[in-house]
Formats: sequence, C-alpha cells, structure tokens
Amino acid sequence: MTDDGDELTIVFFTDDEALRAWHDDPEHRAAQHLARERWYERYQVHVARVERTYRFQR
Repeated sequence: MTDDGDELTIVFFTDDEALRAWHDDPEHRAAQHLARERWYERYQVHVARVERTYRFQR
C-alpha cells in the first residue's frame, strides 16, 4: 500500500475460462459486494495478456 492508500493486486489466470469462473464464483461475488459496501471508494480493473516475462534471481 502506498502512502496515499493506493493498493495494487495482480492476479494471473491460466486462460479466459479460469478468469470467468473466478469472476462468476458466488463466494467471490459476495466478497466483491462486501468490499464495495465497507472498504472501497473506487477501484479499477485492467484485464491484459502477458506477452513475455523476465526474471532475475541472485
């Protein structure tokens, strides 16, 4: 979380079907509703495909 309260969450899915299943899950829907009611004033969702990834590890 940043000093001004912004937060970033990144979620990866294996395919569109997995994303839809998560989106439509009743427990997830209930959690979304609760979050909108209690915690979030706003949020933004970006759905994107990862073209390539890089990693460095010492």
